[in-house]
Amino acid sequence: MKRILTYSAVVALILVAGVAHADVLSFSSIIPSTATDFSGTATLTKFDTNLGTLNSVLFTLTGNTSVHYSITNQSTSAHSYSISGNATMDFTLISSNLVEVIPTVSGSTGTIAAGANKVGDINGGNTSTNFNDTANMNLYKTAGVGTFNTNYTVNGITGVIGSVPYQAITTQSGAATFTVNYAARTKTVTVSASGLISVQ
Repeated sequence: MKRILTYSAVVALILVAGVAHADVLSFSSIIPSTATDFSGTATLTKFDTNLGTLNSVLFTLTGNTSVHYSITNQSTSAHSYSISGNATMDFTLISSNLVEVIPTVSGSTGTIAAGANKVGDINGGNTSTNFNDTANMNLYKTAGVGTFNTNYTVNGITGVIGSVPYQAITTQSGAATFTVNYAARTKTVTVSASGLISVQ
């Protein structure tokens, strides 16, 4: 069925045209780097059924972790120490499904002189995963503007290894980007020569 709109609707349609013609709509929630352990709620946008027909729902979770350290070499000779850490990031969807990544980090402090203290940071690469929740896509769509919440937890574990005595203070942090991707058959907007707009 076609809807014929007057020219007064042109401006509104132009403002959303970039969204209405997309095959995939993506919305993200960014969790900034925070010292572990922590938890919270990510808010994402639902698919607006006024834009078309939703075909699939895919979530992407990308996480990274880092360790800040302060290590004092308590031996009588120079040594280096190795540090490792991982952060378990769990996002619970409104369908009760779980999306999880566990980014890891490891590295060496380099040489620390006897009795000396060294402060530094070791950063880890990003870790990503995808989760398809199309089976529950009715939970993620609404007519008009809508949002949904996803609860998350981030728990970190840090380890320091050395063959000689040392004193270590470490702080681990985690950050994540949680994205929902809607694949949809969107409506077509055309403008006739007379200025009428047809939406199918």
